[in-house]
Formats: sequence, structure tokens, C-alpha cells
Amino acid sequence: IAVRGEATVGNGPIAVCSPFASLRVSEMYMKFNFQAAALETGAETELVVKVENAKSFEGNATVQLIGLPNKVTTVPAEFNKEAGELIFKIKAEADANRLILDFPLDGIQVLNGRYGPYITDKTRNARMPKERDPKTLTLEECRALLAAAPLRPSRFGRRGNAGAGTAKPQAKASTNTSAKAKTANAAAEPAAKAATRSKAAAKKSANKKLAAKTPKASHLNAVALANGKT
Repeated sequence: IAVRGEATVGNGPIAVCSPFASLRVSEMYMKFNFQAAALETGAETELVVKVENAKSFEGNATVQLIGLPNKVTTVPAEFNKEAGELIFKIKAEADANRLILDFPLDGIQVLNGRYGPYITDKTRNARMPKERDPKTLTLEECRALLAAAPLRPSRFGRRGNAGAGTAKPQAKASTNTSAKAKTANAAAEPAAKAATRSKAAAKKSANKKLAAKTPKASHLNAVALANGKT
């Protein structure tokens, strides 16, 4: 490795470089295996990280998670060489401008959406009554509105239905093609038989004509005797 520097001095740039130095990368002390985790806004969860010690060390080590999404926080974790896993408590801060009402025991929230406030329990979304302040809704009113709302479609439901919809026409087209092929074969059979009979009749007629034109052996002998030939 070397360190290189540039600067503009006087009428032009100047570049300098240090001598090359050897760089040695040490072996990893440990390996981390992160398990998948999901988190909703305003909720908490635990992120489990499996630890594999590749090189022994003394004392405690501190691990800090970096690259977390915005408004998602956690605290660093300490462990030693005997630890087999780490557990990070992850928290996603609720958006104050999005959350209007929260009934955590029932899992019901009144949120600000793209098209205005609405009520949700993660399985149904209900519209707000017109000319009603969403902050004044009660839990009973939210329950009644959600009970009358339709279920939210599955995330992969539309794609699955679309695939099934395209499969049926293909199967139907295949059936129609097979039926048409059978009909064509059925219609072709009589024509093929008629053509075979016509060929046989023509061949038989040709044989009769050839036989009529060709003189028999007895007739040839009679002609030969009459001419005095043997």
C-alpha cells in the first residue's frame, strides 16, 4: 500500500507518493449470521444474530448494527468468546404525522393515508365517515366500520389469479385444436378410402386392357403353324 498526495503550487500541480508498505489482513475473529426479521412502524422486534467464533479473544467485544433504515434504532450489544448468539432489540419510531389514533390491544389504528384518513387492522381498511373528525372516533365505531369493510387482497393474490386466468384459455385452446384435428381426420378417412378404391379400380381396368391387347400363347402357336414356322 502507498499514500499519494497532490496539490497545486505556483503554476502547476505537484504529486508526491510514499514508499510502498506491506499490508497484512488479519483473520476474522468471528462470523455473523443474520436471521430475517420484519418490523412495522411503531412496533418493536428482536433480531437474532448467530455468532461463530473463528479466533479466540480475551475480554468483551461490542457489536453495533449500521445501515438501519430511517427511524429504526437499536443499542450496541456486548459479548465474549463464549457467546453463541446476539439479540438486538429493534424499534421503529411511529410517524407522528401518519398515526392519528392507536388501539394497540385490538390492533386497530387510524392513519393518514395518501387519499386521506382511514381505519385499519392490517386485514381490512375502512373509509372514514364524511364530515367526521378522525380523532373523535371510538374503538366501537372503528370495529363496526372494519366489520363492514372488505378483506384486503393478498400481496400475491392478483399475480396468482392472473396466472390461473391465463392457464384456462390455453387449456381450452388445446381442447379446441384437438377437436378440430379429430374432425379433420374423420372427414379425411372417407376421402382416403374413396381414393384407394378409385386407384384399385383404375389398376384393375388397366390390367384388363393389357390382357386384351396381349395375344395368348395358343393363338401365337396357331399363327406360327399357319405360316409354316415351328
